[in-house]
Amino acid sequence: MKIKTDDIGFISFNDGVMFFGEIKTLLNTAKKKTGEEFTQKGKLFFKELSARESDVIIANNQGYRLDKKIQTYFRPEVSRKNKVKINNELFDIKSLDSDKKFMYIYLQKVGD
Repeated sequence: MKIKTDDIGFISFNDGVMFFGEIKTLLNTAKKKTGEEFTQKGKLFFKELSARESDVIIANNQGYRLDKKIQTYFRPEVSRKNKVKINNELFDIKSLDSDKKFMYIYLQKVGD
């Protein structure tokens, strides 16, 4: 399958911006949890992809629901341990494929 590129050979990642990072637990002076906060480590522009039937089957077999599939440039600091924030919605990275040029990230909404 060929990736459609623009006239100068670049893929247009113009479907949105994803922020990746981690959830930090907020504690009061008595060390009791008072909330959580998203701590951003970086951001990437992305292209939203359609989930193939095989993607959905794999997600179901692994026990998660595939809410969003995106493509972006490869960044080695992005891992399945990170959370992703898109339009103020928080996602878990359930699966991550890369070919050292691009990453394909499979996301499930947190709390759903």
